[in-house]
Amino acid sequence: MRALLLYPMNALVNDQLGRLRTLFGSSGVRKWFTASAKRPAKFGRYTGRTLYPGMRDGDRDQKRLKTLEYYLKIEDGARTAMPRIKRCFAR
Repeated sequence: MRALLLYPMNALVNDQLGRLRTLFGSSGVRKWFTASAKRPAKFGRYTGRTLYPGMRDGDRDQKRLKTLEYYLKIEDGARTAMPRIKRCFAR
C-alpha cells in the first residue's frame, strides 16, 4: 500500500509528522505492518526546505549541494545575458 499526503504549508507538515511518528511507532501498528508487509511502515517528509531525499551526510552533500559561488555565477550569467534577451524581444 502506498499513499501520498499533501499539505499546503510547512507548519501542517511538521504537525502531522509528529502524529505519523506516534501512529506508525505504536507497537500494534508496527506488528500489523510487519506481519502483513514483512516490514514496518516507512514514510518521509519533503518540503521546500528539503535539500534532497534520504538521509544527509557529508558525501551526499558534496555531490548534490552547490556552493554559493556556483549560484552567484549563474546569477551573474543571467544578468549579462539580459540585455541580449531584451533585444530579441524588442518591438
